[in-house]
Amino acid sequence: MKKFLLVLPIILILFWIITGTTSADSYNRQAAVDYAEKWAMSYNTPKYQELSEDCTNFVSQCIRAGGIDYMWYGDRTSYLPWWHILYADSAYSFTYAPLLFKHFSFVRNVNSTSWITNLYYGDIIQLASSNNGYPAGPDNIFHSRIVVGFGSGPNYPDPNPNGNPYCAQHTSNSSWVRWDLTTYGESIFTAYPNLTLYCWTPKN
Repeated sequence: MKKFLLVLPIILILFWIITGTTSADSYNRQAAVDYAEKWAMSYNTPKYQELSEDCTNFVSQCIRAGGIDYMWYGDRTSYLPWWHILYADSAYSFTYAPLLFKHFSFVRNVNSTSWITNLYYGDIIQLASSNNGYPAGPDNIFHSRIVVGFGSGPNYPDPNPNGNPYCAQHTSNSSWVRWDLTTYGESIFTAYPNLTLYCWTPKN
């Protein structure tokens, strides 16, 4: 029995290492959503900078509030690092939509989906559009938003993936906009030609 008690902590440590905390399971969706709903209509300054095009900066803040760790290595202008320091110093992937997608896709191997009905609260939706008649690729991503609930309005925050996702975003600021609409109520598919959606779950 004594030997077992001595070995038990080692077993627990090995279990923690094997299962890890670096999967999508370590992403605290509720914390990310709580942050999104708190700051959707305003700016968390002076902790973070306020940008004229602030959507990706805002989504990165939400992801960070959800417990996703910074990554420091690599040229700050590339997609390799993802970090923010103080008021106005950050890796480009923290504030630039295409690099945010590339960072989480190529560095962290995120879980992605092309089906809106597979989304959960805390997931990220990014929009890409092109004017050349071809589907837009990751380099054409121009907007980021975070899913905060499902249903038919803010009184129905049901985390049911089969409902309509509703999002929070900056630029233009909104705390509850349906995934397929702009903040002005226009269909995103009408507003932006050759639209492509990139939907994914943050992970460490």
